[in-house]
Parts: sequence; structure tokens; C-alpha cells
Amino acid sequence: MLEQPGAKVVLNTLLGSGDPSEWEVALSSEDPDDGWSEITGGSYERVTIGNTEDEWSDVSDQEKMNEAAVMFPTATSNWGRIRAIGLYDPSTGERKMRGRVIPPRSVRDGDTPRFAIGTMVIRAR
Repeated sequence: MLEQPGAKVVLNTLLGSGDPSEWEVALSSEDPDDGWSEITGGSYERVTIGNTEDEWSDVSDQEKMNEAAVMFPTATSNWGRIRAIGLYDPSTGERKMRGRVIPPRSVRDGDTPRFAIGTMVIRAR
């Protein structure tokens, strides 16, 4: 795990720096420590959020959290239990980091998943 000063530099470089200018947010049914299984079907698609200081909190306890709500399209089938988010660079399609959804939540047919401020957590390790 990174020490606090190193974690702060890394997290501030990636989240809220404007480079890249946006992230694609993806959802996974896997715990971020166990693997990655992106949701598919049922009108699921990644959503784009900005990468400015307005979208991400200051580093606290080696973590950054979303400072703006993030809304996904309405599910047209069950997506299952959402445990993690992934942040992808839209220019390369590469996943750069993943984090926890706090608390994990189930998305069912007809739900419009919305992640409130502070529920998407990226932690430096």
C-alpha cells in the first residue's frame, strides 16, 4: 500500500487533474479485490463523467470519492448486484482503475441506477 503522501500524489494525478478530461464509468458484479465482470445487457452502457476537481473529492485516508452524482440508463432487465466501478480512458478504452460501490446494490428491471456523492470510492493500494 502506498504511504499517504504517495497515495495523494497518485490519486490527484489521476482523479480531478483533467487528464484525461473525462472517464467512462463501468459497473461490475465482482468485488474489486476478486476480479472484474462488467455488466452486460438490459440497456447497460458505460457513462461519461468529467475529470475535474468538481467531480472528485480531496484525498482522505488514501481514498477519493465522487463529488457529483452519476446516473446510468434505466435497466431493461436485472443487472444483478453492483459491487465495483471501473474507470476507463475513453481515448484508449483501457481500464485505468477500479473501486468499490459503497454499499453494493442490486439493480433490477426498471431501476435507474444513480450513485450519490461519496458512494464510488477509489483507494490507493
